[in-house]
Amino acid sequence: PCRPAALPHTHLPRSTTSQLLFAFQTPTGLPFGTVGLRSRTRHNPTWSKGASTVAEVATLQLEFRVLSRHTSNAAFEVVAQRVMRHLRQMPWPADLPRGLYPTFISPTTGDFASAELTLGARSGRDRTRFHTCRQKTRHPCHRRTC
Repeated sequence: PCRPAALPHTHLPRSTTSQLLFAFQTPTGLPFGTVGLRSRTRHNPTWSKGASTVAEVATLQLEFRVLSRHTSNAAFEVVAQRVMRHLRQMPWPADLPRGLYPTFISPTTGDFASAELTLGARSGRDRTRFHTCRQKTRHPCHRRTC
């Protein structure tokens, strides 16, 4: 059987890792970037006006997909798939080429929250493309080229 090697964060108690699913409990399935495990609050920074960065959304879905494989908890895979399904099926801004993502997306409405494009760490385009490609090639049972 094709099983990935154990990751350091898989030693966390299941109750702790399962609490992280709270970030994805939105009408769209898109996660908030910050969760309070004790307070059961979730939010994004004030500088983002309540929106998540597309780069962070793509990063989190990939991390939860990998976490699912390493913990055998299908709930993590389900939230990751919902994020990618939303990103693939959402209406695309007419002034942007397909695959070029704006910086911010609303976890509540699922719409892009700005038309702003950035380069580097917060770049939705680069990070989302990177993570989409990475998830296709990450698992040894499903290696493909991008």
